[in-house]
Amino acid sequence: MIKTFICAKGTSVRCPNKNLKLIQYTLDKVKSFLDITVITDSPRIVEICKQNNVDYYIEDSNKQFGELMSIHNYLIETNQYDNIKEFIQLPLPQPFTNIETIMNVAYSDLTDYDIATTYTIVPNRSIFLLNDDNTYKVDSYERKGCLCPDTKMIDGCIYKIKSSFLKETINAESFNNHFWNKSKICFVENTSDIFLDIDTPKELKQFELLKNVINI
Repeated sequence: MIKTFICAKGTSVRCPNKNLKLIQYTLDKVKSFLDITVITDSPRIVEICKQNNVDYYIEDSNKQFGELMSIHNYLIETNQYDNIKEFIQLPLPQPFTNIETIMNVAYSDLTDYDIATTYTIVPNRSIFLLNDDNTYKVDSYERKGCLCPDTKMIDGCIYKIKSSFLKETINAESFNNHFWNKSKICFVENTSDIFLDIDTPKELKQFELLKNVINI
């Protein structure tokens, strides 16, 4: 099984208790075919990991690390950089990513790449954005619906990353610039029927409504 990290902080400013509500659903989906380590600062999430016989790593709740920095810290502190050549980062906020997409990324060949990640095909709705005076940012006298062609968007539902590239990125002057602009990326289409990126209480309510009627 492929080494997979799920970073699940106990607090979320914009969406309280988000990870606590999402962790069990995600573990039920992937724990049978991925080698998971949950990185968390939450005692409640640690208990869920124990109940599911899933490995966990406790980080300092006083330090607000980003997900990739948390994984880097884990690899350093457990001396795993040489053993784990590549890994999966599976974010919690997109619980309805289907198994087909997860597997397609997990088994992507990174020989010629640094990263594999997913894109979603979505309607380009930028024409509907409003200015402060409620006029359209893009002015047009044509019917708006016909001006919404499909476009590709990186959705961040799952990443496969070379450990050597993570270390290189951590040491770069600008983390985000190096990760996105200096990397060779293998893009995989997200074939999931539902795209829900949970970042607000409203989106979390949508998850609660949908989770019992969707076949994970």
